[in-house]
Formats: sequence, C-alpha cells, structure tokens
Amino acid sequence: MTERENPCFEPRDMPARGVVYALGGLFAGIGLAIALVGGLSTVLTPGDRSPSTRLERQRIVPPPPRLQTDPQADLVRQGTMQAKQLERYGWTDRLAGRARIPIERAMDLLAESGWPDFDRNRP
Repeated sequence: MTERENPCFEPRDMPARGVVYALGGLFAGIGLAIALVGGLSTVLTPGDRSPSTRLERQRIVPPPPRLQTDPQADLVRQGTMQAKQLERYGWTDRLAGRARIPIERAMDLLAESGWPDFDRNRP
C-alpha cells in the first residue's frame, strides 16, 4: 500500500488550495483595513492647531470664588499637614478623652503589648 493510495488526511474534505486562498484573502483584508484606517486618520487629523484669533489666545479666568487655584500646592500642603498629625500628640475628642499619639510611639506600644484581643461576643 503506497502513500498515494492511503494518505494520512482526507484530501476531498479540505482542499489545501482553498485554505491558502482563504488565508490570503484574510491577510489582504487586514492589510486593506489597516491602510484604510491609516489613510483616514491622516486625512481627518487636524494639523497644527494654534489659536488664530485674539479671543482664542486670551486666557479666560473663571469668576470667583476660585475654590482650588493651585491643586499641586494644595496636595503638598495637605500631605505636610497629615505627616505632622502622624508625628504629634493631640486630642481627637477631648470630651470623650480620646487622643492620638505619634505613629512611632503607637507602633512601639503595639510591639510591646501585642495586638489587643477583641471581645467576639460584642456586636
């Protein structure tokens, strides 16, 4: 029995030429789509768009109240304030007798005494 009489595949079910044509068509379609999208994006993308009129060049400042005029400085200020709170003693609720301690001290106390056990019966 020769290879030609008993091939390892079904030659009549899937012709190799059809698969090659289908793959060629698929890749040609993908290439055509890429070329079309590239051409459209080149045509539709505006070039140098500098303000051409005096009104477009004018800086418009919104009317007051200006709530946040410099967000970067506000962020730095808030971070500094929070870092100071973590390093100082202070009251969180004076009437209830609750105070905050520096985080380094809190970590030392926690390391010495361990994590407090909570009463599991309390809701």
